Amino acid sequence: MNNNVVRSQLTISFDPPFYKAVFERYSAGLYEIGQVNLGPTEPKITGLAQLINERWDSIDFFQQSTVETHPQKKINPKRLQRLVRKSSKKGIGTKAQVTLQKQREQQKSVHKKCQRKRTQEFAHALFIKKQQKRRLKRRGH
Repeated sequence: MNNNVVRSQLTISFDPPFYKAVFERYSAGLYEIGQVNLGPTEPKITGLAQLINERWDSIDFFQQSTVETHPQKKINPKRLQRLVRKSSKKGIGTKAQVTLQKQREQQKSVHKKCQRKRTQEFAHALFIKKQQKRRLKRRGH
């Protein structure tokens, strides 16, 4: 029997002008995250249920490095407050935000490569066209 537990979390946030749904899932030591733009109006529960039930397969999840899963230890509330205060001063962002930023950078580099390739192909086609025109001019007719 496969003992593979999947834990998911959905966070809705408003980044003007759009609402965004951030899906996080943990399974077999992997941490994955995906983001969907919901639009400018506040999302309804029925719309979110429809998103999860019908479009779950089409969500692009970005895989983070493996995460060690170990049982949660009870942390003293004062220590927890100190840790939260300390982590909020850094301003780096949550794990989800960092992962989404990595995903954006990766997509940006892929887009740049494709754009560079298209530009080179266009320049090459233009060069060939000029060469053919030049050869036609020199045919002597």
